[in-house]
Amino acid sequence: MFRVVRPTSKYEEMLKFYADGLRLPVVESFSDHYGYNGTMLGLPGKQHHLEIINSTIAPETPCPNKDNDLVFYFQDIKPIKKIESRLNAIG
Repeated sequence: MFRVVRPTSKYEEMLKFYADGLRLPVVESFSDHYGYNGTMLGLPGKQHHLEIINSTIAPETPCPNKDNDLVFYFQDIKPIKKIESRLNAIG
């Protein structure tokens, strides 16, 4: 199992991007667990998770650093075009 956790002050926007735009399946979610809300999204094989979290204590607190990047690589242009269309449709 491999999990990447991404803190954010834009929790709903991040979920919309990853779940609706990239269509990563929601594996599990939780509310107010040790002061955090979170959603785990399945990456290929579902043994790899992307977890989006935000603080229930200070939900608008910015992420801890300015270099908060996550990169996906695709070997074929077709999935990129489908994802681009979905992302444009959700704004």
